[in-house]
Amino acid sequence: MKILLKVISLFLLVFGSNSYAKNTNAIIAIASGGVHGQYYETAHAFCNILNQSGKINCIARMTEGSVENIEIVLEDKTSMGISQEDVLSMHKDKDDMRAIIKLYPEILFIIASSNSNMLEFNDLINQENITIGSKLSGERQTARHVMEEHGLNREIFQNIPRKDLLSILCKNATDVAFLVNANPSNFILDITKKCNSRIISIKEDLIKKLVEGGNGYKSFIIQKNSYPNQSVDISTISTDAILFASKEMSEEIVYEFLKIIFSNQKSLHSYLPFLFDFTKQGVFQKTTIPHHTGVEKFLKDMEQTQVPNKATV
Repeated sequence: MKILLKVISLFLLVFGSNSYAKNTNAIIAIASGGVHGQYYETAHAFCNILNQSGKINCIARMTEGSVENIEIVLEDKTSMGISQEDVLSMHKDKDDMRAIIKLYPEILFIIASSNSNMLEFNDLINQENITIGSKLSGERQTARHVMEEHGLNREIFQNIPRKDLLSILCKNATDVAFLVNANPSNFILDITKKCNSRIISIKEDLIKKLVEGGNGYKSFIIQKNSYPNQSVDISTISTDAILFASKEMSEEIVYEFLKIIFSNQKSLHSYLPFLFDFTKQGVFQKTTIPHHTGVEKFLKDMEQTQVPNKATV
């Protein structure tokens, strides 16, 4: 087993690195997340299309999430990664990273268990057990940032893997859980329905402070009756999932990646209907980190060849 793990690690290091991805017909790796999450689902869909093209071979690499993805991209251990925009914007090495495309918005859900006395966000200070995601996940960093902006400095949290969260909430073994997830979400639906959990709003003054902080947050309303036990609109924040690379990533491979993906939009949307429309106003919206030079080259060629702005899906 140890030998097999070493072989796999060597494969990812060599074939997933930016140094290898200098030309087309290369092998790249996309750092994603857990096998049941949307990051992995997205990376896997991209890789399916790339592998079928015969021009780029691709593997989706399982990780703990945004923080780990940034680390291994910057360490040149993988070619691209997916991260929450807020996590990218707050990273100490953000100047070394470049955005490729925006993928979809992710919503901050604050979930109170059925026996929790939390009725509003200010009640968070009285909760004994709070779970905020694994140590290398983006949602953990988002949760900590939101609490710190609220003036709640706390160091002790429950570290519950997402795969166990439904069971933990149903057993009332945690009081509050912070989740960053696309909306609508079957996972959130299960939690609120099966565990009789509640979604808690964030105060408007805190939302304004977060949005004006320049970390890629937007205000978001979860419309009433979107989930069980939710008879009113819920005020919260969103951030976008971003496909990114280091600034040293080959311009040619990023350009070829976009060319293949844009040529297969119908297939991509059948895999991932929650993605942004593949338009300049959609996936190429301005982000808190600059776009990669391969993106700029692709957009210039789009304009010159008058590629239709609206995807046919």
